Amino acid sequence: MKVYAEFTIDNRIEYRQITLLQFGSSWQLIGSAVLKNPGSPSPLSKVSEQDYSNIVKLVSEDCKSKEKWYNFSTDSTMRFLEKIFNGQYAPGKSSKLNGVIQLFNIYYIGDQDVLAASNKLNENSSQFIYPKYNELVSSFKSKPVYLGWRNECYRNEETIHLAKKIFQYVSNSTSMYLDEKFKNNEFNHQWAYNYG
Repeated sequence: MKVYAEFTIDNRIEYRQITLLQFGSSWQLIGSAVLKNPGSPSPLSKVSEQDYSNIVKLVSEDCKSKEKWYNFSTDSTMRFLEKIFNGQYAPGKSSKLNGVIQLFNIYYIGDQDVLAASNKLNENSSQFIYPKYNELVSSFKSKPVYLGWRNECYRNEETIHLAKKIFQYVSNSTSMYLDEKFKNNEFNHQWAYNYG
């Protein structure tokens, strides 16, 4: 797995915005995930010109600033997403991935300590905190979307509003796997579902 991410530091706070997990050699979109917040991965180096030329084909205009794109380290959550999308949790259906999983978060403050990230969330008003809903859902491109933000969606009015809008959008897709009522879902990012 190769990891590419849009990374910004604003007022001494790190923001990892859209993250791309690439498997194999393809740049075709496999699906997307919206989780709670960026955790432990860190930037390793600037992306190459060749990788950047492929990245810009996937991301919205607002995400096309080359100086913000880095190669990133991986973490256990990213490896978990690989297992969800390759069908490893569905016996007999596992397949090798070849393409890109887009990883978004309900907010973009990068901190492994969720409580610390939450405190930073409530203490600033940076333009980099939240994903933009319209850009987010247009990036899904009718591919499967996994929602795993757990209770982080209840941090404030912005996160709950965004989570409910994303849920509604996914509810109307062909890859819906959750209960139709928002409150009946735990959005646990350690459970696995088969996207068939």
